[in-house]
Amino acid sequence: MALPYVTLAGGKSRLGITNTTDDVLLQSLADEVNGFIESYCGRVVGPIGTGSTFTFHHWPSDAHDTGRVFPVPWGIASTTSLEVAPYTGAAFETIPATDFFLMPAPQDREAGWPATEIHMSDIPSASVGQPYFAAGYNVVRIGGNHGFDAIQVDVSEVGYNLYVTLWRSKAAGTSDTFVIGPEGDRTMERSLSDKDRHTLNRYRRREVTIP
Repeated sequence: MALPYVTLAGGKSRLGITNTTDDVLLQSLADEVNGFIESYCGRVVGPIGTGSTFTFHHWPSDAHDTGRVFPVPWGIASTTSLEVAPYTGAAFETIPATDFFLMPAPQDREAGWPATEIHMSDIPSASVGQPYFAAGYNVVRIGGNHGFDAIQVDVSEVGYNLYVTLWRSKAAGTSDTFVIGPEGDRTMERSLSDKDRHTLNRYRRREVTIP
């Protein structure tokens, strides 16, 4: 289920609809737009897990700088804990908050954006036995607020623009549809405006490629 970039109440407000006659259809349109946004961007553009702990696989192709950097392309807004294990199935070690950093630093990020990497300190505390990210399955465990702190306002604006267009096209009897492809790819058979396409392109997920 996609995040509510567009809501039924917000959509009805944009359309000036005050009755409940078409609420089922209007909600389905909101669901279509919300799914399209995440499919187009290849990511959730909002909170993924607030106060949650997730465990991740990690391989050399995912790291650089001798294992001191862990890419987080989905975003991490803040952390409450970081644990690492030396290999698959091994016990985790908790890394002190003073021994890792969320990067880019807050002052270097675009407004509203989370960090996209976790860096181990180049001068680890003496008590830290594993000051690096090792390769293996389920060897990195991160607690905190994953993804963005909140749904981005400009993304919601794109969503409402699409919502209004879909409603008008369906009301006019056109064939503007939302399609789920054979491999799960979702496309909306219409063109975004240049401005809205540019907005969504800013949020498209880009995998970190390490030579």
